[in-house]
Amino acid sequence: LRDAEKAAEIFGFELHSREIDRSKEFRRSFREVSRKVDAFWVLNDPVVYTLDNMDWLKIRCLKQNLPCIGQSRNIVELGLVLAINPDMANMGAQAASLARNMIARTQQPRGIGVMDPLGTQIYINRSTAKRIGLELDQSSLDMATLVID
Repeated sequence: LRDAEKAAEIFGFELHSREIDRSKEFRRSFREVSRKVDAFWVLNDPVVYTLDNMDWLKIRCLKQNLPCIGQSRNIVELGLVLAINPDMANMGAQAASLARNMIARTQQPRGIGVMDPLGTQIYINRSTAKRIGLELDQSSLDMATLVID
């Protein structure tokens, strides 16, 4: 969460977070946060990530036309709009390869540029996006590993 807060600051986003210790606190926390946000990001945490909470979250996000983002294909199949599932092992190997190339070739990091992370899975539920009024451009759909209608 701290890394996400730093990234949000860099990109000019405002991140509203709530720490919860019990699954039952999720709904109250969502209600508090949902009035302040343009999208909701649910962390892949066993306290939060229960079938009851995800069913409830889907209904709330549809009623509020609120995009919900997570890290699991399952939540997109359940009806939430987007999941991004990073493959940490592939990203680590990619970072090691970049470091090796910089050392071996004495390249400057800025000369390499930004690379797409290898192995990252992106899942989009197009029918949910339509229901909440979210327009998806073709480039977003083209990047997706799986688009569910």
